[in-house]
Amino acid sequence: MRVLIITAAYPPSSGGVATHVANLAHGLIHASQRNSVCVLTLAKNKWNRTYENRQLVVWKIPQKTVPNFFGRRAPYEDVMSTAMRRLNASDVDLIHAHDFDSIQIGCMLKAGFRKPLIATIHRAPTPWKRGRLIEEPKDCFVETIKVFKLCDALVVPSRCSRDILVDQGLARNLIKIIPHGVSPKYLASFCNIDSILGDLHLERDEELILCPVRAEHHKDPLTFVRAAGLLKQKMLKQNATRRLRFLVTCEKQDPDYDVLSTVAKQIGIEPGRDIEFRCFARRFMPTLYRRASACVVPSRRESFGQTVLEAFVYRTPVIAANTSALKEIVHHGTTGLLFTDGNPEDLAGQLERILVDNRLAARLRTNALRSVEKYYNSDRMVRQYRRLFQRVIGKRTRKK
Repeated sequence: MRVLIITAAYPPSSGGVATHVANLAHGLIHASQRNSVCVLTLAKNKWNRTYENRQLVVWKIPQKTVPNFFGRRAPYEDVMSTAMRRLNASDVDLIHAHDFDSIQIGCMLKAGFRKPLIATIHRAPTPWKRGRLIEEPKDCFVETIKVFKLCDALVVPSRCSRDILVDQGLARNLIKIIPHGVSPKYLASFCNIDSILGDLHLERDEELILCPVRAEHHKDPLTFVRAAGLLKQKMLKQNATRRLRFLVTCEKQDPDYDVLSTVAKQIGIEPGRDIEFRCFARRFMPTLYRRASACVVPSRRESFGQTVLEAFVYRTPVIAANTSALKEIVHHGTTGLLFTDGNPEDLAGQLERILVDNRLAARLRTNALRSVEKYYNSDRMVRQYRRLFQRVIGKRTRKK
């Protein structure tokens, strides 16, 4: 089986989509010597080609800045030209596009190569309402897929994502739920880089509370900041000797970065001393997960939650918002704790439970790791994708 993957994000780019695509690409080629994968993605600098092994090739196409267009969505012609020059229709059995900009390119290549197209939609689900498709471009993309029947199948990682698409009017039998998966052994192979702890000036007696989200409204790190303020006030009143350090892995260019810093100062959480707002390269994250006493994912909308799986593997107790796909992965009191989304008092209370009750924290760590090994491992994810790919290819062949 020869799969062409189209994605705007691929390592070393960070984020859930890049991680997922890499896990899938490597999983497919490890599953069978007969599988080959070509990835079309974007590079931050010049065009290059990378062979990761004989079965996997990654074509990286430079981003362009085009007036009135976001850089990721502009170089359609470059992507198309790369695919058409370097691949023949006989080199491809199936096209797999990730998210909306890639789906646009996938549709054109489907027409050119006459091959089936499967799309994975990673968008954080927002409850559907009539007329929203003329307000939100991504909903227009989905509507286009529905009206013109552009895809042979759609994949989403959670039930809540599927239900939103069904509410929009897409056929339920077109949509396949395949949860994301990670390789626990691969993640565990990353060694600690203790220099990052020194860079943070994190002392031995300080407990790290990690919030691995961007500073964006739907990720809701503001609730995490407010909860941090409540915990600090409570410990001061109790004359507690425990020292907490809070960390949000966001960047200065994130939309709500300045808001977080301003609110933190207003409630008595000093940036650089009590709380950090910093982004880290992926190679540093295993160290931070392992060092953290808790991992908080406060997002109000998530299509899945890749950071939850990573925390599970690194045995970091997870506290997540009781919303969207997060509540499908985190089972309250078993694999993690849930709090009412947007409620800093509830989040602070759940955090205190983790910090105070060592037996609870140990039980959550054990159950969470087992959950990844059984339900959210990359082997299981790849098997589900392979079955879907084979079914779509076989269906297309029978029609001919």
